Amino acid sequence: MSLWFLVPSAICGVSAYLYPRLTDEPSYICAGLAVVMFPLALVLAPWEVQSLLLLGVLIVAHSVLQARNVPIPEPEPEPELSDPTSAPATGPHATLQSETEAIDHGDRVYRGLTWHVPDASAQEGQQVQHKVVELKYRGTTFRREI
Repeated sequence: MSLWFLVPSAICGVSAYLYPRLTDEPSYICAGLAVVMFPLALVLAPWEVQSLLLLGVLIVAHSVLQARNVPIPEPEPEPELSDPTSAPATGPHATLQSETEAIDHGDRVYRGLTWHVPDASAQEGQQVQHKVVELKYRGTTFRREI
């Protein structure tokens, strides 16, 4: 059995080890060496090593496929209510019901959060105070009235 496949394997391993530790062009050279030497090492490897690699790949693929084929339990049926207005709403329709109730009361809903919007007719008699805010952007000061 020829051991010449160990030379490109060692070069590939060293370049893969050095790749994250170097910056700029040397890291690109190491990545290129690893990409070229890995297939060369696989071609030069004897059939015993190639069959062991193939067996390892098949075992890993089989275990991954088994992990993905986990049966999903069926959801339990929800009990039916005779009067839907008497019981509190649960599930995906509960948020829709609370959003419609909030809109009926004059509140607003944004991304599931409800906030109260003050009545505009109540604010007409009040004087609105304006506040001046100074904002700085890249060394320049801006004054803005809110």
